[in-house]
Amino acid sequence: MTTKNGTKIDVPNGISTNNNVTFIDVKTTSTITSVTIPDGVTEIPDKAFWNYHSNYNSLATINIPNSVTTIGQSAIKNCKSLKSITIPDSVTTIENAAFSDCTSLESITIPNGVTTIGNQAFECCTSLTSVTFEKNSNLESIGYQAFSYCGYSNDTANLNLEVPSTVTTIGNAAFDHINFKYSGTAEDTKGNNWGGNKIE
Repeated sequence: MTTKNGTKIDVPNGISTNNNVTFIDVKTTSTITSVTIPDGVTEIPDKAFWNYHSNYNSLATINIPNSVTTIGQSAIKNCKSLKSITIPDSVTTIENAAFSDCTSLESITIPNGVTTIGNQAFECCTSLTSVTFEKNSNLESIGYQAFSYCGYSNDTANLNLEVPSTVTTIGNAAFDHINFKYSGTAEDTKGNNWGGNKIE
């Protein structure tokens, strides 16, 4: 059962990682400002906090424990009040559209254990002007449109992304409307155009 305390919800210990019922109360409450996920949870399920009917406009804080390894598809999508979030070192996979359309998100640090960033993972995070990949990154794959339109406003690309050289797969339009630097082995071809402005 979800415990409510004013506008803050603490998700209790012992929940099943595939039990979406845990998150139903969150989806029907428009005044929530903070959610804390307990230690032991290994996955944030698909669409767990997706603001698909504008109920999360006040959700500004999501505390993720260091036990989580996967942030699911559309898990935190369209949370308009979320300005920052800490991705713990335990995370290895950021699924498709996990943070897309979080238009207030200003900065993010990708831990060095992350190997996969899915399609449209951060697409249209228009306030996102700082993305930092930790040293000794193990990132291998960036999906299509993953960072498309991040930090883009007034026809200006405001995000300068330094992509780890460990990345070997980059999807179409992954860097559309941003500036990026990359020295790895993946190839930007006519059939798989990364978009954006490559900084040498």
